[in-house]
Amino acid sequence: SNIADVGLVGDVVARVNGSTKAFGGFISFLVGTLISLGKAVPKDLVLQIDGGPPESGRFVMVSIANGRYFGGGMAICPPADPTDGLLDLVTLGDYSRPQLYRAFPSVYQGKHLALPGIHHRRCRSVRITAPQPAWVEADGELLGTTSLHVEVLPRAVTVLI
Repeated sequence: SNIADVGLVGDVVARVNGSTKAFGGFISFLVGTLISLGKAVPKDLVLQIDGGPPESGRFVMVSIANGRYFGGGMAICPPADPTDGLLDLVTLGDYSRPQLYRAFPSVYQGKHLALPGIHHRRCRSVRITAPQPAWVEADGELLGTTSLHVEVLPRAVTVLI
């Protein structure tokens, strides 16, 4: 998987997959994102990173990335390197809807990681649970609702060029 998400992006995918996509993928996802930003509600999530102690918090979104881009060119995790054997975790904290709309354009430029309340770290595994179900998606496909466990398997795929 390139990127898996809990929260906002799962909401977007659920919304878009329930639509006709009459205007194509890019426009459908852009409209779905703008609508979902206006309805976003932070979720109570518990993250367990690399088997460490559980970390509870309110998050609009948690992205677990192996690649840099998703959603038609959004640079959700510019530092991600699919060859480094690590996952990149991006968390978006308890943002209000106006804060989300202001931050949204910076994601296309990959500048959002410098904003307050958005954090990035590297890890080998992440487990996410939630007292209330939150949508989980990977690479634009809805997987269901929390919980989610992602673990990197270094050099698990051989690519021939």
